[in-house]
Amino acid sequence: MPRFFFHVCDHHHLYEDSEGQDLADIRAVLIEVWRVQQELLGEQADLGELKLQIADSDGRTLLIVPVHTKQLRWEENRSLHSSIAAGGR
Repeated sequence: MPRFFFHVCDHHHLYEDSEGQDLADIRAVLIEVWRVQQELLGEQADLGELKLQIADSDGRTLLIVPVHTKQLRWEENRSLHSSIAAGGR
């Protein structure tokens, strides 16, 4: 099973995920992106402009996702929802 790393970036730093997660496919990655985003938003801190940088086990960046400054309902994030429903395509 492939391993993916979920790094968090701001304007000044890259906070690297040193452990990563074994996930079956891109659909599972997108679901984890959603979960991590919700977790970060739940911290009630001023997040500024954060991004999630998803990398594979070779260190290649596969996806960069901005963390929204306000919490979005599932229905409002249609592009991510559609991607997940389509199996990441």
